[in-house]
Amino acid sequence: MKYKNLAELSEAFKSGELSEENYVLIVDNDHSYLTYVGSSPYYAKSDSAQHVEYMQDKDKETAELFSGGGPNDFHEACQALGIPTDSA
Repeated sequence: MKYKNLAELSEAFKSGELSEENYVLIVDNDHSYLTYVGSSPYYAKSDSAQHVEYMQDKDKETAELFSGGGPNDFHEACQALGIPTDSA
């Protein structure tokens, strides 16, 4: 993974390396992951095999960029905000 934690991922967004127009972090109670929300190329119509292939490639790309640490993501995010945490 390119970004090993939320702090590194945050820096990538702040620096413009990742664009909020193209990527968002999906946060679930036991998993978080980066996903592509940008558009597909003009030649890949939304109902075409080209579109499906493009989006599958983007899924692979984002998995290589970041995959969260599960419940630890909430702990890490709180610490980054200056909120002390403890695990139950």
